[in-house]
Amino acid sequence: TIAHLRNYRDAALFVMAYVCYFAGINTVIKFAGIYASTTFHFEGMQLGLLFIVTNAVAVPGTLLAGRLASRLGTKRALLMTILLWIVVVAMGSVATSKLVFWIMACGVAIGMGSTQSISRSLMSKLAPASRESEFFGFYVLAGQVGAAVSLLVFGLVSTLSGNQRLAFAWTVPFFVLGLVLLSRVHDRTGEEPTDG
Repeated sequence: TIAHLRNYRDAALFVMAYVCYFAGINTVIKFAGIYASTTFHFEGMQLGLLFIVTNAVAVPGTLLAGRLASRLGTKRALLMTILLWIVVVAMGSVATSKLVFWIMACGVAIGMGSTQSISRSLMSKLAPASRESEFFGFYVLAGQVGAAVSLLVFGLVSTLSGNQRLAFAWTVPFFVLGLVLLSRVHDRTGEEPTDG
């Protein structure tokens, strides 16, 4: 698949972008509960309510993403959701009140559904029809590899510094790098190049 990606520049760039920003997304989702309980002292019912509210907010966020993609184009809509991630994660890393954390959590919920649904849509446009299953398999695998790296970075920064806020802030560069790479992707299907 890596050899084939060389013939599909936009698909290859998009996979690299996805590896980066999905790494950030996965880390934020995995550590959200721990971050809420240790840094903001959420307990019991508050944690349960947090997960209920964020999952409820994620549904309209996904529907909104579909409308944005239809109106603005898939790539522009995806860029907007990644910018949302950068803002809410940066906000969450410096927040000191539970209210601000709640706002950040709702932003994360909107980004969680919307970014991943638009990403799949863009991948389906960029993957060659003859190799769609192959490219999607690689896309998912590459995302998980990036997620593992980001989780490791979060764990190391948190352990070495003793500061989860700093570790949380360290996910922002993953989103920024993903944004930069995505900005270079052409949101068009075009003629399929021949393998060679």
